Amino acid sequence: MKDIISMNIDDNTFLKDDRLFAIIPSDSADNNDASVASILKECQKESNFTKLIDLTYFLLQNNDSSIEDKLKVWEARLSLHLFNNDLSYAKSEAIQLNNALYLKENNNHPPNQPSPKMPIVQHNHPKQIVHTAVPVYPLPKNNDGAIEHTLLTLILRLKSSPNMNLVNDLYKLCYQLRLKSSTYSDKNLLLSRIINLSYNVMAVLLKSCNYSTLLNYIKSMRHDLKLQVKNNNISEKYKQCLSNISLMLILVTAHMLLEQKTPFEKVSSFVTNEYESMFESDINEATLTTFRDSAKNLQVDDSLGSSSPTLIDLLRTLQDPNQSFRILTSTLGIWDVYNVLGPKATDTEQNTEESSGGKINSVYDHVLSLWKTYPDKVFDLY
Repeated sequence: MKDIISMNIDDNTFLKDDRLFAIIPSDSADNNDASVASILKECQKESNFTKLIDLTYFLLQNNDSSIEDKLKVWEARLSLHLFNNDLSYAKSEAIQLNNALYLKENNNHPPNQPSPKMPIVQHNHPKQIVHTAVPVYPLPKNNDGAIEHTLLTLILRLKSSPNMNLVNDLYKLCYQLRLKSSTYSDKNLLLSRIINLSYNVMAVLLKSCNYSTLLNYIKSMRHDLKLQVKNNNISEKYKQCLSNISLMLILVTAHMLLEQKTPFEKVSSFVTNEYESMFESDINEATLTTFRDSAKNLQVDDSLGSSSPTLIDLLRTLQDPNQSFRILTSTLGIWDVYNVLGPKATDTEQNTEESSGGKINSVYDHVLSLWKTYPDKVFDLY
């Protein structure tokens, strides 16, 4: 098997190279259905992600597509793998795509420093899948902005382990965003991306059980945002972020204590004494609704009902540490998705009509909107 380093990266055809794919359709007859219209039709069904994934493969073979369009199809494909519970395929393809984009950016030169190797699933021959280990290159710097921020962060999460190296990479992304802030005409989009990187950091620290670091990180963010409130210099985006992370501070504190086998009565007493005032003043209804949605999606607890839950109501959903861990990561996922895409649309608001940006954008927009249905998968990657 040829190494990916031998790939021709002179044009956008490298994005259709079979070595990037963990799974390739076995029936080439499906190629006849590989039109954007057929993909939109499948999107309406939302019942057969495998067929949609196959269609993205054939769509990527179109030589007329720009590199921007091909990358949108790739982001849709990786997302569909996750919706289809094919995490190993998503990780494998993200690593190969990352390496190819790194080589494209660096004139086909691999990193000077040795790269860690990770096992991947790789297509080798029709109807044959092999397991192999490949180097994992650094994330492309993306100075030209050719790679969508959402694709860049998705690749980073998929190719990485939940450790401090990933946290450092997320900090680098945030730093790059701030450096490019003057190029953003939509400041709300910039704020959304910076806030989402913060949620990513929280998810990694939570996944790696770095609770003390996580609590300090949240407290530091809260301190900065409270100063902005005091100075009457805070955007609506940051106001919502303040509400969200205030709740996360409470939840992580309770989760950590319960994981240490602290009796629930002691946990509820401590958290109430410490944070009830903050719960009443800083946490809004939108934050509580997302938490309720998270618990409901995971079928954890119906006791929250539809009215505003009390602090004790929230704590009761965390009594099982294994369940509470899933609730916390799912809640972070909902915040990540809603922060960019807005709350989940109703059935009457969903549509798969062609968007103003073109047919590829229609597929891209619809697949990304499905993250509202699967927010628990945003950080369920490690």
